[in-house]
Amino acid sequence: MQGSATPYDLDEDELKSILPKPKPHQQVEALTDESIPSVNLAALDSAEIAPPAAVASAPSKQGVEKVAALPQRAKDTGFFASTYSTPVELDRALIEKYGVEWLEWEPETIWATIQADFGTPISDVSREKINAAKLLHLSDSFWRNWEVFEKVTLAFNGIRALFDRVQDLTIGQMLHAVIQAGEIRKEQFDEEVLGFIALKCKEEGLIWLPAPLDVAQDALDGMNPPEVVPLKKELQERWEALADADWSKVELKEDLYGVHLARLAAADRYLNAVASPETEEDI
Repeated sequence: MQGSATPYDLDEDELKSILPKPKPHQQVEALTDESIPSVNLAALDSAEIAPPAAVASAPSKQGVEKVAALPQRAKDTGFFASTYSTPVELDRALIEKYGVEWLEWEPETIWATIQADFGTPISDVSREKINAAKLLHLSDSFWRNWEVFEKVTLAFNGIRALFDRVQDLTIGQMLHAVIQAGEIRKEQFDEEVLGFIALKCKEEGLIWLPAPLDVAQDALDGMNPPEVVPLKKELQERWEALADADWSKVELKEDLYGVHLARLAAADRYLNAVASPETEEDI
């Protein structure tokens, strides 16, 4: 799930000194599973990514307005200790308690304050989700840089991000991350990230993309053979016809349509599980 890339042959201090090189949209399709330095989510207070205060405050106000929509489990004991609390729930809980001030705190201050005020430990998974959510408030790099998109997506899905290599992403993981990010801040993706999303979907054999990944549909159309692109309309119609289906009773043929629908169904099941986890086995 975390990829099988060959690590950089450098020590940790050397890796930290390397900045990711910008990659134009034309190069994204040619990406291979190679070692690439990326952005460290823990270094959120670095001057390199800190924007003007006005930029950080806008999305946070949106979060404050949505606090009332928090599910009950966001107020339960052990919420921060859980590995299944969503990034949006964690973000809103912090905004509800501390306003926008927590975005200016060092990570160590955030963890100590949560433990003192809520009387609960914080799981490593929740820490990564909080760091990634904070990054979305302070920077638009998730929508601009494919490397940041990849690492935030991993963190949002409870997977440890390895900053010395490229890691695999699934359709379900990208769906979850884009949905969560859109609840924290509204931005449009640059072509570089759209190309990266399209590439990952192409690797899974997709022709049609459901929302919100449909923002990368044009990029995917450009990567797929021209003769299969027109099939996306029928795939969309078949998928929408199965919207309320009991998948345990659906039989899919082993053809292009059946395989496509099966992959979409798997992504949908994953998305529902991480959005409303009940037990570990559900995810």
